[in-house]
Amino acid sequence: MTAEEILEKIMKDGVVDKKEVDALERMVNADWVVDRHEVELLFRVNKALGDNDDQCPEWTRFFVATVTRLIVADMETPGTIDVDEGDWLGEVFEAHTVGNDTEKQLIYDIQNTTTSVSGKISKLMKPFES
Repeated sequence: MTAEEILEKIMKDGVVDKKEVDALERMVNADWVVDRHEVELLFRVNKALGDNDDQCPEWTRFFVATVTRLIVADMETPGTIDVDEGDWLGEVFEAHTVGNDTEKQLIYDIQNTTTSVSGKISKLMKPFES
């Protein structure tokens, strides 16, 4: 099953299971590089899930780890989110956010694993704080 087929299925039924998460994880890890296109795809999947994200804990773990790997653990600005990254992630949130627990966990992890956050995402993080 391709990533697009997985996305279509999730968007149609609004649920994700461990098998689908494993397939998405294989896709993302195939070249050991997480890119912005892949993260945007994951946000689209998460948006399709809405509040059904809590039915598959593997989804939240995978989503948070993958986005964090791109944004926080990158080679250019490790441990920080620079303006370019923060603006891009802020735009992705604006386009695809649903405010579910998966997104809240991502924000929590970003807040706890970075030394500084710049750009649009820094302004969007406040509503997700507990």
